[in-house]
Amino acid sequence: MSILSNVKMKGPPLDQISKISTYANGARLVTTTLPGKESVAVGIFLGVGGRCEKESLSGVSHFIEHLLFKGTKTRTTLQISQAVEGVGGYINAYTSEESTCYYARVSLKHFDEVVDVLSDMILNSTFNPDEVEKERGVVLEEIAMYLDQPSQYVQEVLNSVVWPNAPLGRPLTGTTETMSAMKRADVVRFKKQSYVAPNIVVSVAGPLPHEDVKKHLDRFMKRLPGGEKPAFEPARPLPKKVSWQIVEKKVEQMHVAIGFPGVSRNHSSRFALRVLSVVLGENMSSRLFQVIREKHGLAYSIGSGTSSLADTGLFSIFAGVPTDKVEKALKLIFVECRKMSETALSPKELQRAKDYLLGQMHLSLENTSEQMMWVGEQVLAYGRIYNPSDITTRINAITADEVVRAGVAALNPKQLRMAIIGPEFDKKCIEKSLVGFCK
Repeated sequence: MSILSNVKMKGPPLDQISKISTYANGARLVTTTLPGKESVAVGIFLGVGGRCEKESLSGVSHFIEHLLFKGTKTRTTLQISQAVEGVGGYINAYTSEESTCYYARVSLKHFDEVVDVLSDMILNSTFNPDEVEKERGVVLEEIAMYLDQPSQYVQEVLNSVVWPNAPLGRPLTGTTETMSAMKRADVVRFKKQSYVAPNIVVSVAGPLPHEDVKKHLDRFMKRLPGGEKPAFEPARPLPKKVSWQIVEKKVEQMHVAIGFPGVSRNHSSRFALRVLSVVLGENMSSRLFQVIREKHGLAYSIGSGTSSLADTGLFSIFAGVPTDKVEKALKLIFVECRKMSETALSPKELQRAKDYLLGQMHLSLENTSEQMMWVGEQVLAYGRIYNPSDITTRINAITADEVVRAGVAALNPKQLRMAIIGPEFDKKCIEKSLVGFCK
C-alpha cells in the first residue's frame, strides 16, 4: 500500500471547503476557503479555445487573450499590470484547446483591486485598433519564435498529423496567414459570442468565506451577457494506418514526437494510462530515460505524456537525438512501447508510479493559485469538484493488468503517428526502425 494512502491532506476535503453558486444567467462562482493563508488567487475560466475556431480564425482565442491586457475604457495596458504587480501580485493568462483563463494572485488586502481589474478586462476591453495592430505584430513574433524552437514546433507538427484538417491539428497561436488576415471586427465578434455567462466559471481560493466572495463578485457575475456556449467539431477517430511527417530544418539534432490515441478526460482508463506514462517516460526513473539516455547516451531530452480532452486524447513520446542515431533511438523506443503492452509491471514499479503521481498531486496543491486552478478547471470541465482523496483512492486501486490493457489500447502500432524536425537524413531509417513494432 502506498505510504500516501494513509496520509490525509491538512484540513477538510475540498467538497467541504469549496462551494459553487450558479447565477440566473448561467455563470458559476466556485470558492475554496483556506483559513490561515495570506494570499488570494482569482481565475476567470472560459470554455473556449483553439478547437472552437473555424480555420480562417485560427488563433483568435489566443489573440483575444493577448488583447484583453491592452486596455479597457478606464485602464491602459500599464495600469492593468501596475494595479496587480504594483502591490506585489502577479497576473497572467493562458489559452488551450478547450479553455481560456485569466488569473491573478495578490495578498488578501488587495482582493478588491484584483477582482476589479479582471472583471474590467472581461467586460470593458476596448480592442483599440492601434493596439490590435501592435499586438498582431507581437503574436506574429511569437509564432516565429515557436518555429525557431524545434522541440516545441515538433509538437505542433505532430498534432497536425494526428488531427489533419481539423481544429485540434492547428497551432493555438494561429498561423502567419490567419493572424495577418484576421480583422478587428472578427475578433470582437468572436469574443462577444464566446465570452457569455453560461461559458464562464470564476474560481477564488484564499481565506475568505464563500458568501463574502460572492458579495464582491455579484455585480460582475450579473453583468455578464447571456448566450450559448460555443460548440466545437467532434474529434474524428484515427484511421488504422501509420503516418508521419518530416520537416527539414538546419538544426543540431533530430527532434522526434510520436503520438498514439489517448483517452478523453471522462474515460475509465485515464488514470491507468497516466500510470503507464509515468513508468514509460515521465521522470528520470522511467524506462525511456534509463534506456535511451542513461544506458545508450542517445538523448538529453526524452519523455512521455498524456493529454485528455472532452472527447479524445493523445499519448505522446518526445526525444531529441543525434541525426546519425535516429534509427537506433526509435527502435529502442518502440521496444519499450511493446513491452508496456505485453508485460505486466512488477509490484514495486507499479507502486513507484502511483507514489509519483500522488506526490506530484499533493505538492501541486500547496498554495492558493494551485487550489484555484484545481477547482476552476474541474468545474469548467466536469461541472463538479473531484477531491484529491477520491483520486488517491482511484489511483491506489489500479492494477498491473489495468496498465497492460491501457498499453494495448493506446500503444497501437497501426495508429502510430510521428513528426520529425531536423537536417536532411536518410528517411529509410524510419521504415527500418518500425520493423518489429508495426509488423
